Amino acid sequence: MLKKFFFITTITLIITSCNTGNKPNISTVKINQQFFRFDKEIYNLPTDMGDSVVIPLSKKYDKFLEMYCYQIIGIGSPYSIDFPAHLKTFKEDYVVSEVYDKVEKNFADMSSIKEDFNTAFRFYHYYFPDKQIPNIYTFVSGFNSAIVTDDSILGIGLDFYLGKNCKYYPQLSMPQYIIRNMEPDMMLPDAMNAWLSMVFEPADTTQNMLSNMIYQGKIQYVINKILPDINDTLKFGFSKKKLEWCSDNENRMWTYFVGHKLLFKKDHLLIKKFIDEGPFTVPFGQQSPPRTGAWLGYRIVSQYMTNNPNVTLSQLMAEKDYQKILTLSAYNP
Repeated sequence: MLKKFFFITTITLIITSCNTGNKPNISTVKINQQFFRFDKEIYNLPTDMGDSVVIPLSKKYDKFLEMYCYQIIGIGSPYSIDFPAHLKTFKEDYVVSEVYDKVEKNFADMSSIKEDFNTAFRFYHYYFPDKQIPNIYTFVSGFNSAIVTDDSILGIGLDFYLGKNCKYYPQLSMPQYIIRNMEPDMMLPDAMNAWLSMVFEPADTTQNMLSNMIYQGKIQYVINKILPDINDTLKFGFSKKKLEWCSDNENRMWTYFVGHKLLFKKDHLLIKKFIDEGPFTVPFGQQSPPRTGAWLGYRIVSQYMTNNPNVTLSQLMAEKDYQKILTLSAYNP
């Protein structure tokens, strides 16, 4: 079993109540999206695979099959003569085999999850009608990848959503702050976060603290719009207590950033302390959540959109002048 770990977790930007305004009517919005249970298909492949199995598989999954074999489980080309043997070795690994069984049990019926994804991408299409809608593929990765994306692909590693009590996670030395969000309900917000981060890549100017904060804030603002019916604790991956802490300490955090002149710092390691996942934000103590800089970015973006009601979501995501967003937000908690 491969030992490389790749985590895509929900951006933990927090606010006690994220009122996204009036929810648009998407009842007439139609999208062309397929939801593939690739994990089931691989799980049920015969042991003695031949061309009669491999060729239809490669035709059906094409680009995603290549991503899976090369990028996710690292067994090389699916068109190689050795592909059946390599896939068999991966599947018959003791832990991978157990994980497949658990995935098939836990996700025997994904119809409601499929519908949730369809709804999210109909909201996405409503706000961004010119953007491509990806097909969705579920897979088992051997704990290599949680989410993978490409122009037309959104892949989800179900082995990363077996629940925080799954025995394998601590055995793999995953930190508790990651494990606590490895729940099935986190699959949708995690996936949408990853998709938006791919579609709306940061500008070349995303170098200082402020730019990183506002970029992350823009991503979270869109997540709130396309997942309007999901509880804040799921969208943000934090407990209610952590959400309340951010709301109660918003002024204190902003004062710290301004007082220590952090907004225009370009120190990569310093930026990571306020943007990346972790158990908490060190300068603010163990009661704080991580990503507090990103949360403030979300608050700035929210106020910018409130004060500039004619700005569309497309225009927001196209705006690369982060200083302009801060100025026009008139943010002053």
